Amino acid sequence: GESGGFRMMNKVETLKKAEQILKELTDYAEKRDVTLLLEPLSHLETTAVETLDETVATLDAIDSPNLQVMLDTGHINITATKLGRDPTEYLIEHVNKLNGRIAHVHIDDNFGDVDAHLVPGEGNINFKPFLNALEQNGYSGYLSIELAVFGNYPIPPTPETLIRKSRQFLINATGS
Repeated sequence: GESGGFRMMNKVETLKKAEQILKELTDYAEKRDVTLLLEPLSHLETTAVETLDETVATLDAIDSPNLQVMLDTGHINITATKLGRDPTEYLIEHVNKLNGRIAHVHIDDNFGDVDAHLVPGEGNINFKPFLNALEQNGYSGYLSIELAVFGNYPIPPTPETLIRKSRQFLINATGS
């Protein structure tokens, strides 16, 4: 409804507005040889680009090599759970459909309910098939650990301990 001259936009309007803003930003980035990264969020964090279909549609509408994707395993797990999708299959589908458009990956775990930013292996995400899909699709960018040092991880432990634990998990999951 109306409130003080403001009106809540519906999903279609929100996505269209996000697309307009991203197009302006991307045009600016192209002139400066800068790459922007679009990170699909979960419904807990956005009313705009959330699902794989919305991500693909946004990228296709803007159609610029200067707009790439940053995947976040935690966000994808939450979205898969909301959609009633198998999280592992949904993660792999992201990699396959966005092949060549992924510029960065956030690795964090959760149980599909909140964006807990847990150490990989401490939630319910099955990382090995996802990491295999990245490798099979030729992804050579960074994997960054995105952890929260609050909530489940009040200090201590130290951030260094969490990082080392995450690193060892990824080494074990990829075999390299």
